[in-house]
This record gives sequence, structure tokens and C-alpha cells, in this order.
Amino acid sequence: SVLTRDEFNVPVDFQVTYHLEEENVGTIRKDNPDYKTTVIRNVLRSEVRKTAADMNLTGNEINTKRTTFEAMVEQRVLEKCEDYYIAIESVNIRNVDLPAQILDAAEKRVAAKIDIETASYELQAERARAQKEEVKAQAEANATIILAEGQAESIRILAMESENMSSDVMSYILSLR
Repeated sequence: SVLTRDEFNVPVDFQVTYHLEEENVGTIRKDNPDYKTTVIRNVLRSEVRKTAADMNLTGNEINTKRTTFEAMVEQRVLEKCEDYYIAIESVNIRNVDLPAQILDAAEKRVAAKIDIETASYELQAERARAQKEEVKAQAEANATIILAEGQAESIRILAMESENMSSDVMSYILSLR
């Protein structure tokens, strides 16, 4: 398992594909008959832990930065195993068993992100509605102003005609005397 920056022990299961260098098989079997445990398993465990520490990964980042993490572990294991005449073909992460707290936190982050996006959408929709209402109110105000100006012009015209009529009526009344 790997101790992460956020202090979780995260079990990480790796698969290593390798072969022994043909010209050194006798030496390997003589010097390290249990090379699978004494070399491959120990080097892998050590390099997985060192890589996680060097990358300063959180539990969740072991998954999100999995490709980089895996490549760094592979390179380090390859280099260490060369000294033992073991050729590493590949190192692959098979499984990362994240603790429940990390999974719960990830779910909460996703839910919070969805809530933020929903709130943002609702805010944009509310702004659009407010803008629509503002345009509608401005149009109604403009219509009211135009109507009022028309009525004022009508009253002015009627007043002028009434004034002209009044002077005509006065002239007629004065002519009757």
C-alpha cells in the first residue's frame, strides 16, 4: 500500500511482466533463487512507495494521475532490475483500492460541482428573464410616452381650435349688438 499526502494507506495492485536475460539465467538462479520475491516484489513495492512520495500524491490523485504514476514506477523498476539481469517489459496498475472516505469526498466534489453548474445556469436564466422584463417595461414606457405625446398634441390642437372658435363666437355676439 501507498501512504498518500492526505495520510491514507491506499492499496495499489500492480502487474509486472518481465523475463530473465538469457545469458544470465544461471547467475540469477544461483545468486537469487527466489528472485521473484527478493528482487521483483521488493523493488516494485519500494519504487511504488518512493514514486508516490516523490509525486506527493493524494489518494484521489493516484487515480487521476494514474498514467504518469504508472510510467514513473515502470521506469524506476526497470532501472533497478537491470542490475539483477531481469528485463522488465511492463508495469501496470491493476487496481487502486481507494478508502471509503476518499470515494465519499470525490462524490461530494462531483455533487458540489453539479450544484455550482446548476446555480450558474439558473442565474443566467434569471438574468435573461430580468433582461426580457426590462426590455418589455421599456417598450411599454415608450408606448405610454408616445400615447401621452399624441394626447397632448390633440389637446393643444383642440385648445387652439377652441380659442379660434371663441374669438369667432365673440365676434358674432358683438356683431349682434
